[in-house]
Amino acid sequence: MKTYATATIRRATAALAVVGLGMTGLAACGGSDAQTQTNADGKPIVHVSVVHDTANSPKMKDMSWAKKLEAACDCEIQWTDLDPTQWGQQKSAALGAGKIPDVSISAFTTSDMVQFGSSFEDLAPQVDKLSNVKEMFDTYPNAKKMSTDLEGHIYTLPNAGPEGFRGSSSHLMVNKTWLDKLGLKTPTTWDEFEAMLKAFKTEDPNGNGKADEVPFTFPALGTSNFSDNNPFVLLSSSGIVTQTRNQASQYGLYVDNGKVKPWLTSDNFKRLATWLNKLVSEGLLPAQALTQDYSKFTASMQGDVPTAGAVFGWNQIALFGSKYADQYVSIPPLKETSDGPDPVWDYASDDLQFGTGKLSVAADAPNKEAIYKLINALYSNEMSVEQYWGAIPEFTTKKSDTEYEVTQQVYPEASKIQMLSGNFAGWIRPDVKVTGKNGTTTNIEEFTIADDVYKPTYKKIEQTKDYMPAYVIPDSTDQATLANNNTTLMNYAITQFSNWITKGGVDDGWDAYVKKLEAAGLDQNVQIWQKWYDKYAKEG
Repeated sequence: MKTYATATIRRATAALAVVGLGMTGLAACGGSDAQTQTNADGKPIVHVSVVHDTANSPKMKDMSWAKKLEAACDCEIQWTDLDPTQWGQQKSAALGAGKIPDVSISAFTTSDMVQFGSSFEDLAPQVDKLSNVKEMFDTYPNAKKMSTDLEGHIYTLPNAGPEGFRGSSSHLMVNKTWLDKLGLKTPTTWDEFEAMLKAFKTEDPNGNGKADEVPFTFPALGTSNFSDNNPFVLLSSSGIVTQTRNQASQYGLYVDNGKVKPWLTSDNFKRLATWLNKLVSEGLLPAQALTQDYSKFTASMQGDVPTAGAVFGWNQIALFGSKYADQYVSIPPLKETSDGPDPVWDYASDDLQFGTGKLSVAADAPNKEAIYKLINALYSNEMSVEQYWGAIPEFTTKKSDTEYEVTQQVYPEASKIQMLSGNFAGWIRPDVKVTGKNGTTTNIEEFTIADDVYKPTYKKIEQTKDYMPAYVIPDSTDQATLANNNTTLMNYAITQFSNWITKGGVDDGWDAYVKKLEAAGLDQNVQIWQKWYDKYAKEG
């Protein structure tokens, strides 16, 4: 299996978390009387600030598709390149001061709009005039819901990535080559998984004569919440739908038959911690996995021989590289026990395909008509493809309106890639097909290989609706309460979970743990999310 630019795609996609412009970009904000509104030729000037991987891509003004955008809006675009780290530190001050760029891409979240919506243009009245945006909303109603508040305002537009990314960002992958060598079947329960790990530990499946196999591992636990590729996803074995890209789930909650409940204090979570500790005590899961440096973790996946038996990850290529990726397969969700409830899996379909906070307009920005032309052009089919995969024809070859090929010349010259990837403001139509050149795989194909085994489970989850919809967003007052509670909850819960896995003692400490979380606001969080779930989810 060949791959193209996996590392670069991952770097760009990692920027999906909203970050953006430094204070140096504030000169390009709307509402300034000194701001020139037309150039010497009488064309309107539009200031556009863009969050993107400034260390590994050209300046916006040097991207050829950006030059096409000027022609489409019949305007002069003055670009500001936004450094992610700087903006992450300074966004709050910019919002508080009302220093909003005329147009900003991937700089503000829907949560920002809850508190600062008056600083932004309500784009809802313009949607019918923005044919490409309207087409996106007609095709993907949930994308519209994710960006529309309860009063019908749309202060920031979303993007819509390829349909191939509807799934989960967490995948449990097993070395199938080892299974075949040892004559083992794919495990279906926790007991079978444990038996497989014991065989991996004792029977030298990588064949190098060394006891270097790591039967089960995963990236280090986060410090602020429970997120991607964290072993808490195995709550799915007992029937709890986790959502590693959803705020409610990341901080300890889940939905069961329309009721918001805390998985953080559930007996399911207690049993999971107990079982994981058993794996540690048996030498099947290294205790250091919970705190290992991520770069060392990924490096260990690509050594001289494969050493990982089972591991959580984004996809095979991303984790193992082309050298070992073919040895690993994602396995269907495990059941906790053979006679227990049917397992589910982590669910993040809307959260992965749709990115909120991708384009916003300052309420007092000049040249609104030019801005609307610019927006509609960004959301056009071809320019969406160029933003996501690279400029045409330099980096992407157009074969037809629905068929594109990514050229190899992009890589490994990462600093020359003319694309925004996950930070783009546009949408990929469902009939668009993108392939790699000369047998290389695309990022969609790599994800699909990892995710396809879970597709039947996703369908069951969507039928039961036992998940928190991505468009459920509490207001600013409740967001503040949640944030305060979550800091205390996570500081304690993650430490306890880690200690229980590595040292045991779940039974002895459980009651005190539950009482402490309840006192720290867990029940209040349940009530808040239930209120907003009822407001949003029961409408659609």
